[in-house]
Amino acid sequence: MDSGINLLNNELFQIVLLTILMAILAVFSARQAAVARMTALQKREEKIYVIEACGSSERKREYKEGDYVGKVVGDCEGGNKAIIKAIYVEGSSLTERSKSRGLFKI
Repeated sequence: MDSGINLLNNELFQIVLLTILMAILAVFSARQAAVARMTALQKREEKIYVIEACGSSERKREYKEGDYVGKVVGDCEGGNKAIIKAIYVEGSSLTERSKSRGLFKI
């Protein structure tokens, strides 16, 4: 057998094979990093709250699907309408996240 034809000793074949293996490793590493980020984001202890204005008083409640600022959510005492004034998130701040796991940098 001619040594010039032997595929295992062919430098071009080895370079192509090494490139393919490195690409596969890069894809798996990126996927693993994405899964780790998703897991960390799902573990956050944040809650979404709504502030409802009813005349001069306000009350806070948890967010429900379909809530938006300005939505009329019912009636209050005195014939006024209860309207969503604000929607916000309570929980970890950006600085706490950046110190704990380095997910978000400021």
